[in-house]
Amino acid sequence: MYRVQESPVNGLGLFATQDILTDVRLSDFKGTEMTFREFKEKYGKDTRYCYIMKRINRIIDGKGVDNPSHYCNESATPNVCLKKKGLYTCSPVKAGDELFLSYPRNYPRDYTLRQT
Repeated sequence: MYRVQESPVNGLGLFATQDILTDVRLSDFKGTEMTFREFKEKYGKDTRYCYIMKRINRIIDGKGVDNPSHYCNESATPNVCLKKKGLYTCSPVKAGDELFLSYPRNYPRDYTLRQT
């Protein structure tokens, strides 16, 4: 359904190998589920490679785990999203298209989202 390959946007990217409809679960988000307090004690504030579940005050630590979402570059118009502890399409995707996420907003004020 997808593959990792070199991206014209940045480094490696995740690309569709076939047409995919909206709201299709592409993969689970793998890692260790823990509380924010446990996570902060272990890693501080570095939430990169994590899946945050604010409503239930939990986080899935995906550091060191090969999740497909880690290969998604960022876009202001994402075609995939993280929900229900997985990576889903949020719009139809054509074979060959790169899969883009909208990253969480934990950036310094001067950070500018690159348009794709």
